[in-house]
Amino acid sequence: MNNTSISKAFADVAILMQAKGENVFKVRAYSRASDVIRSLPYPVSELVEEPDRLREIPGFGEAIVGKVQELVQTGQLELLESLLKEMPEGVLDLVQIPGIGPATAFSAAQDLGIGSFKDLANSIESGLFQSLPRITKKNSLSILRHVKMRIEQGTRIGIGRAQDYATDVIIELELRCPNIARIVVAGDIRRGVELVHSIDLICAVDDEFEMRGVIDSFTTLSNTYTVLRHDDSSAKFLDKSGLEFSIKVVKSESFGGALVYGTGSNAHLEKLKEIAADAGSTLSPDGLFDLELDSRLMLRMKRMFLIILA
Repeated sequence: MNNTSISKAFADVAILMQAKGENVFKVRAYSRASDVIRSLPYPVSELVEEPDRLREIPGFGEAIVGKVQELVQTGQLELLESLLKEMPEGVLDLVQIPGIGPATAFSAAQDLGIGSFKDLANSIESGLFQSLPRITKKNSLSILRHVKMRIEQGTRIGIGRAQDYATDVIIELELRCPNIARIVVAGDIRRGVELVHSIDLICAVDDEFEMRGVIDSFTTLSNTYTVLRHDDSSAKFLDKSGLEFSIKVVKSESFGGALVYGTGSNAHLEKLKEIAADAGSTLSPDGLFDLELDSRLMLRMKRMFLIILA
């Protein structure tokens, strides 16, 4: 189980505790643990057999240490499951909308039967949502704008969350595959797109015989739910939430070309090909080639038209 998944579980506990009206110090303990776990530069799951090292992490008391061990070892958290059973459906979804805190989410779900984003939008438009405490016409309209954006977003996620997911995968994959020479994010995340529909990675190894091992490890990561496809050099899977993850593994000398092709839009790639052709070269997923010498010129990736690699 990766840090992002563990962090989310603790954040959900904090939200549901707050919605239930639990002690504020308990809420803060789980919220802080969530933040700390998300920021760790290593998988916290590696320390479950070493509780003394877990206790060295800031904010990790006996209760938090025990919950981390339980979650990693069993795949679930009894406290979270218990809170979910006590709460009306929809609370964790509703708090994703700016302007809706845990208490308001609980009231909306419990008193108004709002269990989805569409329910929320309908209740605001009908005026029903304004019957809740501290909800005015002004802030309900602001919430409506946000919820409509969230509905349009669909299964896409914000770039910040996407970067967290990508970091977790990279850390876990590098630990399992020490032969990886380089691995970076590509696609929407590298282009800085605000809403991301997939986590795309480009990986380089020095020996092509090592590619399959990376693919096998990628398709058996802790957050893998459904493998959509895989071959000797690429793979794609979905996690439990439906988020898509993909990887392309190449030899180190082809890394630059693969990253350009894995990141640039079709229009951008066509323009790069034109510039390369004008310079007497050809650009492909394998790299940049000089037509006259027929040799790989990876150093020419420093040219201005390949700034995408920066």
